[in-house]
Amino acid sequence: MGETNALITACREINFDTLSEDVVDRTKSLFMDFVGVAARGMLEASSAAMNRVVQGLGHNPDAMPVLGGNFCAHPVNAALAVGTAAHSIELDDVVNESSLHPAVAVMPAALAAAYLAGCSGRRLIEGIVAGYEVMSRLGIALHPADHYARGFHPTGTCGTLGAAIAAAKILELPAAAMTHALGIAGSQAAGSMEFLADGSMTKRLHPGWAAHAGVMAALLARVTIEVVREE
Repeated sequence: MGETNALITACREINFDTLSEDVVDRTKSLFMDFVGVAARGMLEASSAAMNRVVQGLGHNPDAMPVLGGNFCAHPVNAALAVGTAAHSIELDDVVNESSLHPAVAVMPAALAAAYLAGCSGRRLIEGIVAGYEVMSRLGIALHPADHYARGFHPTGTCGTLGAAIAAAKILELPAAAMTHALGIAGSQAAGSMEFLADGSMTKRLHPGWAAHAGVMAALLARVTIEVVREE
């Protein structure tokens, strides 16, 4: 738990006021790139299929506009749709050292959490930075070649934990809840490389599911802490 606690502490200490101008500018640039890629990705057949499913799940009072789509959905499901679309045209950002695409998992989760929290753009940036840090560092630690050799797609697996931290940071969860969020996210992490066998579109689902699972993990962690307090 020592490494996990240190990671949580580092993420909680990320503050907009202490981020360098270069980091803030880079985050904004990556976000704008993500918006464009996600909007264009919404035109793909795989996105049409996902959007039909998400819309079929119905609306509720917390429904948020889906980036690039002409409909609203619960933030958890909006993250699923947007993450899937953003990865569909293979133009998303990449961290070569960890061989993964952080924006498509972290940013949909961050947007969903920001909508739920009604937070400022500054807190959104803090969450994105934290998510990028966790996702990229985890990808490096897992050794991409070894991870691929075991049949896993780093964007899907590492992205789930990065998305969870981004959402937890934006929702301002306490340290214990952030730790729970990582654990819950780890139980949902997925991303099989089997799509290589026949070119299946399931690869596009990986970051969408990571974003969805990350937000869900943060929400479950928050409620768990509340339930424990009530008891």
